[in-house]
Amino acid sequence: MNTEGKEMAKVGYIRVSSVDQNTDRQLDGITLDKVFTEKVSGATTDRPQLQAMLEYVREGDSIVVHSIDRLARSLADLLKLVEDLNKRGIHIRFNKEQLEFTGEDNPMQKLMLSMMGSFAEFERSAIAAQIAASSTVFFLIFLPTWTQAIFPPGQCAVEKF
Repeated sequence: MNTEGKEMAKVGYIRVSSVDQNTDRQLDGITLDKVFTEKVSGATTDRPQLQAMLEYVREGDSIVVHSIDRLARSLADLLKLVEDLNKRGIHIRFNKEQLEFTGEDNPMQKLMLSMMGSFAEFERSAIAAQIAASSTVFFLIFLPTWTQAIFPPGQCAVEKF
């Protein structure tokens, strides 16, 4: 029981980045009292189900997340979420990395959280850069074709490239 006299809850948080992705295997086989699931980018903490979970959990509760990058893709957001939860007496466990944060002052845990969070942020940045580069190549290849189909010859500035 927590300090409010309530049973402690084991709460799951599941997130994928897009609606066509599957959430089924993230916390498969883990018994949870309540699960918050969403299909949105982890770029910010402005996510409806994340906010609902943060409001729901109480001192003594435990949150289970498949992996660090499912909770946050920004190192600053990750560190703030974990610190705020721990200050409220809420434990958080990341299954894939087999890391649990309880609020105890453990230098190795802090190092691991910072390193894994940095990898998650780097991965997101690399994906964004790759998408931007792909979009640029796509437009450089197909823009002249599209403009020729739409505009009569000599009436489009793109033809000069």
